[in-house]
Amino acid sequence: MTEWRDEVIAPEGVSMPRGFDRGLVIDYSRGANPRGIVQWLKDPRVALEPGSADALLGVSYLVIAGRCLETPTHFTLEREARLAYVP
Repeated sequence: MTEWRDEVIAPEGVSMPRGFDRGLVIDYSRGANPRGIVQWLKDPRVALEPGSADALLGVSYLVIAGRCLETPTHFTLEREARLAYVP
């Protein structure tokens, strides 16, 4: 179970702080979330190693009234085990 709903999108056309325009973006404004700050949250993520999704670096920022506000939130996501099957 997840706490918040989101949609993973390409960065084209998404408001972003300078330098955040790489990788895919998890956009919480596109999910059916309760009203509040989560609706303004976006998390772009990039692979630490080209061509591999085993370790990702992410950062969170807010988009409020069309303005981007960076947060001090940076994080990594690491796969527990390598994928056995990729369609």
